Amino acid sequence: MSDALHAIAYISAATRELQSVEIDGLLLDARGFNAMSGVTGVLLFNGTEFFQYFEGLSVSVNAVYERIRQARSHADIRELLNAPIAIRQFESWHMGFCRPPITALQELAQARWQESLPVTRTSFQRADGVALLVHYWSKWRAAAPFP
Repeated sequence: MSDALHAIAYISAATRELQSVEIDGLLLDARGFNAMSGVTGVLLFNGTEFFQYFEGLSVSVNAVYERIRQARSHADIRELLNAPIAIRQFESWHMGFCRPPITALQELAQARWQESLPVTRTSFQRADGVALLVHYWSKWRAAAPFP
């Protein structure tokens, strides 16, 4: 169903060391494509690993995911969540970004993402992984302004 909200979360490994200018270019490109597609979400990068959560209409999320799978900047994509959702968690971020500590990405990768599928419940009943991501994002955004 293309008019239903959907979310995907994954973790992947950078294929090489990325310079700040490359990350900036990746973000500009992703933000533009996501804005045109109506997709929102966040990208976390600790220098070696990516974590991304994005959400929107199913057809748009699938188009974004296809672009992500084709990107040469990362490999070994491990999908954590690919499911319908009831509400957006990051509706004001076409691609929020921050550089979290390595331990935070490990914790997000090990969180329970699938157990409450479908994730079509209220925000108070979201999967542990989504709740952890929202918690970290709120903490990091309050602590320091990131691009």
